[in-house]
Amino acid sequence: NNTPEPVVAVSGDSAAEECALQTVYFAYDSAELDSASRAEIQRAVDCYRDKNATVRLRLVGATDPRGTEEYNIALGERRARAVRGYLVSLGVEA
Repeated sequence: NNTPEPVVAVSGDSAAEECALQTVYFAYDSAELDSASRAEIQRAVDCYRDKNATVRLRLVGATDPRGTEEYNIALGERRARAVRGYLVSLGVEA
């Protein structure tokens, strides 16, 4: 099944609301960012930079209910780390 799953909700302060990173989706059983996800992350980072916004981001990795709880926790963690890694590669402070 290749149905995308919602995985990462990112929030910042209200001053940068228009730049908020939209939910990033991953393919089933994957923690690999696709080009659409990378583009959305890049858009948000560029917007924050353009606005000189100082925000804190909270990444939350999620999965659908299939699989064991242990496996899904690990997959959600890998997904959140994939987004974090890409943010850092764009120059966002860890």
